[in-house]
Amino acid sequence: MPDFLFRLLRRDPLFFFAWAALGGIVVALAGAPIPFWLAIALSLAAFLTCLLRGWSALALAGIALLFCGWTNHRKCDPETLKTLWSATEAMAAELEGTVMKRFEADRGRHRFIVRVRRLRIEGGPDLREPLICQVSGPLPRMRLGERIRATGMLKGLSPPRNPAERDRRGYAQAANQPAAELMVASPQRLWSDGVAWQGRFLEFAEAARDRLSRTILHGLPADSEEAALLNGMVLGVTADISPESEEAFRRSGGMHLFSVSGLHVGIFGSVAWLILKTLGVSRRPAIGLIVLLGGAYALVTGLQAPAVRAAIMLGVFLGGFVLRRQPRVLNSAGLAALVILAFDPHQAFSIGFQLSFAVLVAIGLLDGPLRSLTRRWLAPDPFLPASLVPPWRRRVQAGGQYFADIVTVSAAAFVGSGFLLWWYFGTVTPAGLIANCALIPLSWLVMALATLSMLAGTCGLGPLSIACNRVNLPLVGLAKQAASLFAALPGGHFELTPASDLLGRTEQNLAEMVIFDSGLGCGPQALRIGAGSERGVWLIDSGDEPGYERAVRPWLLRHAGDHLEGLFLTHADRAHTDGYGKLKRDFSIRRTLTGAGFELPEPAGRWPEASCETVAAGNRWNLAAQTGIEVVFPPQDLPSQSRADDECLVLLISLGPWRILSMADSGFKTEKWILQHRPDLRADVLVMGRHGSDFCGLPEFLDGIAPRVVVANSAPFAMSETAKEATRTQLQKAGIAFFDQEKTGAVEIWRKQENLVLRSFVNGMTVEIGPGS
Repeated sequence: MPDFLFRLLRRDPLFFFAWAALGGIVVALAGAPIPFWLAIALSLAAFLTCLLRGWSALALAGIALLFCGWTNHRKCDPETLKTLWSATEAMAAELEGTVMKRFEADRGRHRFIVRVRRLRIEGGPDLREPLICQVSGPLPRMRLGERIRATGMLKGLSPPRNPAERDRRGYAQAANQPAAELMVASPQRLWSDGVAWQGRFLEFAEAARDRLSRTILHGLPADSEEAALLNGMVLGVTADISPESEEAFRRSGGMHLFSVSGLHVGIFGSVAWLILKTLGVSRRPAIGLIVLLGGAYALVTGLQAPAVRAAIMLGVFLGGFVLRRQPRVLNSAGLAALVILAFDPHQAFSIGFQLSFAVLVAIGLLDGPLRSLTRRWLAPDPFLPASLVPPWRRRVQAGGQYFADIVTVSAAAFVGSGFLLWWYFGTVTPAGLIANCALIPLSWLVMALATLSMLAGTCGLGPLSIACNRVNLPLVGLAKQAASLFAALPGGHFELTPASDLLGRTEQNLAEMVIFDSGLGCGPQALRIGAGSERGVWLIDSGDEPGYERAVRPWLLRHAGDHLEGLFLTHADRAHTDGYGKLKRDFSIRRTLTGAGFELPEPAGRWPEASCETVAAGNRWNLAAQTGIEVVFPPQDLPSQSRADDECLVLLISLGPWRILSMADSGFKTEKWILQHRPDLRADVLVMGRHGSDFCGLPEFLDGIAPRVVVANSAPFAMSETAKEATRTQLQKAGIAFFDQEKTGAVEIWRKQENLVLRSFVNGMTVEIGPGS
């Protein structure tokens, strides 16, 4: 081992042990078949050899082997996952397990996460833990830790079918998340066998959190935004925070104030330290009490993973003082990581775990040198005797050093988290470097007053508690104003394509179109135009709410920033427009375009209302050079139709020399009208949905449009399969490429040199067509 690595290993051994543990976990999840008993034997041999021969590297190998075997022991059997995920349809099953987590009811349906003891599949094998499933249905609210038995239809997770859609299957396998969902039809199909002691413990913590929430909000307006922000900053309860405030803190780099993590536990610990020192408690007992209070704080805030990590880190770091040893950030972070990974090796693949420890490592490596640099800048003349330095100068120096320390910590945290935030979310927030200089001191004051309020409320001093809360309210309002101010700084926040999306894509696309797979007729379509001043995103339909949240929103966040140039709502069908409310909440829409008689939904958006225009055949928009959209149907004088599918906007999209005809869910009536009134209309790509009651894709229509590629959505309508098979046969005879989205998922379209490329997201089917016929 090189000398410098040996010195680092001697100084911060636990930091290197944590890296070795991470390597062992990765090797285990990559498929290394090392059983736990063999890993223990090999690691003991490595440790003994290290002690006898002094070979330090063997200690790292022993740690890696130990965690590799432990991960294999804890992870779900690949054959079990294969059984769950190989089925194309839901299977009848019976589940026994313990409720680990529950969610708020949505439209009368409850969801909760269950750690499975036994899973019995009809006609298949019995599956046992370790396995985690989600249970949902019109069920009663379950208690945490409740042991249940339920019967229903089991469906494994499906792989992502759209770009930017979360890979729930891959994440479930890596991070020990729910691998399947059991849909229970009625409460009569679920039975309870009592509550485990862990559940009673968690219920006590939940009741304590509710009581503390009432305490810190006592005497405040119930519906005020500042009260919701206070609840979020102190206890991590964010359900009532408005989208406007959430966006301001996100764009200013202050969203970490609402995730109970290291910052909260650290502030809580420092406030507790001041209180204990004021009461005259000596150092070592005070440290023990702070560690206990940090654990209690993590408990009452819901035992969220970041809070638990922070509480462990606090205990490890302060434990050095109790043992009369100078704690080191890297060594403490390494021990905390080892403890967390020993409890759950899959935490290594949690984004929160990676962010937490990336920030800690960056602070451990960079904060010291940066702080030394700022101290030299702010220090008085070294040749000036200290007795001659005036008091005001010492106070100014102390205040300047305090804020300089905040800046250095913020800069180190920015470096540590910046790459991961870009990799996973595509966000970069330079404004956070400055914003945290204001937000962190304000959050410290808020936490201090909230702690005093909770202490006063617990001791029955109601008036003192209310006084603390009322002082806290303007402080929270000031934090909100500061976040809004920093969020508005030019260049303070950037929405970029996540680095993980750049892998495998080398083309510099001039225009890109995505036809999302919704499974409900013609899915939403997004058109991204060029770069520079002409860059923008147009969207055709929002999709339904689940489809928007699952597929459309993640793609828009990565490619559209915070606004859309325009939105076409093709027709009044909930499968196409239900997501509009959430779309309007998330993005500023500069133009909304609909057909005649279309009533725009009224969302509670955070953006000012954009103009809504009624469009008809003949309207055209030039979006960029050789790129535009034209309305083909309906005409201005179209009589009102009994079905919304017969009033769909039909759009012709131009990408250079190529034409893409988007039919939405139009049926044969619309196709007949186009043949009669636009007999010269041709398109290279035809995008077809599914009419609710009529056929679409008439043979004469396909002959008239003469497409070279057809993209067809699947939908659960009675006529769809018959119509699709007839269309497939005709296309095969004509030599036309056919993307059946039931098999291909979303279809991505982009220009590549002299060709237009269409690629399936699911199976990789790729077609390139040149200009002309």
